[in-house]
Amino acid sequence: MAYGNRRFPTTTVNFSPCWGDKPANIESMERYIAEAAENDVDMLLFPEQALTGYDSGGDEKMHWMGAETIPGPATEKMAKLADKYNMWIIFGMPEIDPTTSTVYNSVAIVSPDGTAIPYRKINTALDEPLWSEHGSDPVVFDTEWGPVGVGICYDTYAFPGIARYAASKGARLYLNSTAFGLPDMGPLNGIMFSLMKPMYLNMLKARATESSVFVVSSNLVGKDLHTDFMGESVILGPDYPSKSMKIYAGPAGHTEGMVVAKIDLSRAEKKRG
Repeated sequence: MAYGNRRFPTTTVNFSPCWGDKPANIESMERYIAEAAENDVDMLLFPEQALTGYDSGGDEKMHWMGAETIPGPATEKMAKLADKYNMWIIFGMPEIDPTTSTVYNSVAIVSPDGTAIPYRKINTALDEPLWSEHGSDPVVFDTEWGPVGVGICYDTYAFPGIARYAASKGARLYLNSTAFGLPDMGPLNGIMFSLMKPMYLNMLKARATESSVFVVSSNLVGKDLHTDFMGESVILGPDYPSKSMKIYAGPAGHTEGMVVAKIDLSRAEKKRG
């Protein structure tokens, strides 16, 4: 397809879900979506497992019981808002395959026309295999600004091939829906986060540099069940003609909230050229 303006506003959210409480989390997501609409945002990214909370805490039944199909009840609610605000909405959730009943750690990609498709995390980590199977196929979805790639947390940090695959399909934007944190150790976590933040940003900058893409990363924040999540959601990418990566918005710190940036995908094209 022919692509129009390559410059558009996008936002990413430091999101603190209520563990196992989908109605409360949908309500919180709706508030952020309305706030994003006030800023004329075209694309909004939520973190990994925003719908339910991330931790299993040794109780994988929470994700099994909270899993939904895509499309399904949660994506139908998001689709109405996507249509209302003419906005792409991407959020993490446990997904159940209606045919096989297999549960995946997924993101739902909801377009302004109400279509919802999943990306299933290929590289599961930590205790995720207790409740989710790994996906098998990368996803690049088409938008009016061009193709967009997506990965979930460990997909992005340890497997640069996923971002490279997206770039090979023409993507100049890569979305990272993540749950990046530590076991709750009280005040010590603040010290640990100050050490982890540069590593987190450098991994995102590495993906942006390797594949000449903008990276939008959305992280959980605060305590979930037993994990304290770092937050620091960020938007970064090329700043042609400079060879360095520029932070366009964020990092968002260790509190709830959202950051917005207007990115120009043509800068990634110039960088690649």
